[in-house]
Amino acid sequence: MRINQDIIERKQAEQELRRFEKKYATVFHASPDSISITRLHDGQLVEVNEGFERLLGYTRAESIGKTTVELSIYADPGTRDSLVTRLRETGEVSDFDATLRRKDGTLLAAIGSARILDFEGEECFLAVTHDISDRKQAEQERLRAERFFRDTFEHADVGIAHVNSADGTWLRVNQCMCDLLGYTREELLRTTFAAITHPDDVEENVEASPQDAGGRRGDLCG
Repeated sequence: MRINQDIIERKQAEQELRRFEKKYATVFHASPDSISITRLHDGQLVEVNEGFERLLGYTRAESIGKTTVELSIYADPGTRDSLVTRLRETGEVSDFDATLRRKDGTLLAAIGSARILDFEGEECFLAVTHDISDRKQAEQERLRAERFFRDTFEHADVGIAHVNSADGTWLRVNQCMCDLLGYTREELLRTTFAAITHPDDVEENVEASPQDAGGRRGDLCG
């Protein structure tokens, strides 16, 4: 009876293992992100998902048994070395940034996480990588727009200032505005628009200042 019970329990364990492996395989290959499993000791890829193929352009057959160095996946090989060093020290790395190179040579910005695990009896690390190229591009465009605004504001041939519509304090002034009014930047930022304007002109100047979408007045030019 005990032998039969052992056989039943073993079969149940095997069935449970197969169900787990099937679920794992489904999640692994269905993920839109790139997922790869790499042997820690020699850097060879032992498994990649479809997201890896889509992101980098290499098929599974082209990738398995190769290293990321052989495939030139990291634009800077030092990034991969740093990742492995951190993994060996901590066992897990979150939010690492990397510039990756696709099979066609184009570069992409990526962010990922990785952790060490046992895969088929070998010490490997699993890496999940997400393409953030669009986010990086949007951030670069935002920074360019901010630089353009700062340069335009600071080097304009007319005086420009941002004024708090609630209390009339100066929020930002350019050098030309300081020169026109005869104040230093620090002096203007310590006072208010009304304090340096003739009382008869305050209301007229406020009415002439532009409004934002909420009806608040704020920008002045001189």
